[in-house]
Amino acid sequence: MLRFILVVACLFIFFACQKKSELTQPENNETQVQIKFSAFSGEDSIVASQLYQNPFQESFSISRFRFYIHDITLVNSTANPVNSNHFLLDLIPATTNSMNMSFPAGNFNGIRFTIGVDSVLNFSGAQTGALDPANGMFWTWNSGYIMVKLEGLSSSANTPDNRFEYHIGGYNGSESVIRTIDLPFPSGEMAFSVNESSTIRIKADLNKWFDGNFDLRISENPVISTPGELAVKLANNYQQMFSVISVRKTE
Repeated sequence: MLRFILVVACLFIFFACQKKSELTQPENNETQVQIKFSAFSGEDSIVASQLYQNPFQESFSISRFRFYIHDITLVNSTANPVNSNHFLLDLIPATTNSMNMSFPAGNFNGIRFTIGVDSVLNFSGAQTGALDPANGMFWTWNSGYIMVKLEGLSSSANTPDNRFEYHIGGYNGSESVIRTIDLPFPSGEMAFSVNESSTIRIKADLNKWFDGNFDLRISENPVISTPGELAVKLANNYQQMFSVISVRKTE
């Protein structure tokens, strides 16, 4: 009889512990998303060193196009968790033009991210990873990050070797070029299911870089490399250059 009681007690403890383990085990309710950026000039994909024309009929070629983004989230009518990590994207040449991340599963109708580096990190000393000054996106002469960098050649640039250079930065007050981007999905609300993978393709149209709220002619401003009024005007332009091309489930 004693042996029977001991066996029952052990079984009770075993199943109780198993049930507790099931209750405390975190549920995986995440969906996997790849976010991929591509550079365009209107409807044409940009290839390094190939000639294009901006809206002012100025020919140009791009040798480098890179920028920081952070605070990435999928959006709907409610607040959603934000990935606050900073990513440095290289679209030209396209060496690092995508990132993979997880979000809580659900129905979403768009994506939001911030272009630039969080203002606090601009004066927080040496950083690591994407924010490492060795990446060439930190001004040594002026504390702060270059948020967006666009470089290339144009016959309209009255500079040595016809180079144009836009190093856009500034994080303080009226000089801030940090911008939040909200992009709707082309097909409206979509379901992102648990353990499902999707790819969001985002277009960066450099025509909007030149022709937006501010008309940027290479002939007039071939170089912008300090915080200030011109950098802010250009930030207002490139805030408009993004759009979602497609959202597709990964097979």
